[in-house]
Amino acid sequence: MTKRNKVTNKVTSNAARNAARNVTTQAKKDIRVIWRQLTLGVHSSPDNLRLHTQRILFCLDNHLSEHISGALHDLFVVLKEKGVDLRQRMFNLASPVMSFADRAYFKVWLSENSDKSLACYQFSGSVIESKTCQHQNGNTMNSFKVAPHFNHVLEEAEYKIESGQLDQAQVLLETSYLSNPNDIAIQKELQRFYFHAKKKKSMGAFIVRLNDSGVKLSKTWIDLQEMSNKW
Repeated sequence: MTKRNKVTNKVTSNAARNAARNVTTQAKKDIRVIWRQLTLGVHSSPDNLRLHTQRILFCLDNHLSEHISGALHDLFVVLKEKGVDLRQRMFNLASPVMSFADRAYFKVWLSENSDKSLACYQFSGSVIESKTCQHQNGNTMNSFKVAPHFNHVLEEAEYKIESGQLDQAQVLLETSYLSNPNDIAIQKELQRFYFHAKKKKSMGAFIVRLNDSGVKLSKTWIDLQEMSNKW
């Protein structure tokens, strides 16, 4: 093999590795986008059992084990004392990737057919609050990990949505957009948030704030506002 061929092969190999790395990175981003959509969808349509099961299976298929307990929790809360077979089936699928503590928590829930004896716990990814669990000193414990370092407020907002901290995510996005209405990335994420969470009132109130601040509404805002009449 000539020296030129060796150099060419090395360049080609590096290019292939970089291309594969870019594809993997984009695939991970796409998975997170879909997860955020499913999470917001469950929040807006909590009684949609198909969406709940789809969300749990999506977790398993895409190795989102950090959110599997939250997805399972929301299904259990919505079903209450009904759907025993569905709850057991979803637990059996999810339990292998759950922590020992989480697995024990849901085993008690299943055995007693209720969470009335369990301490209230907000699992990462959960967006539906139980009304029957036991609050400890008026507080709800959570399983959120120490938040990573964020280079941009958008990354923090995405993290909040993915972990189920929707109110905080909404405040972050709205505050950031008000301070810089030219930030298209923030605008798109905020609009996706309103759309998938079906937050018509929140969006209407925010648009009033934009108008009061002298921000001219773009066509995407006007279109989304019209679309919200069907929510």
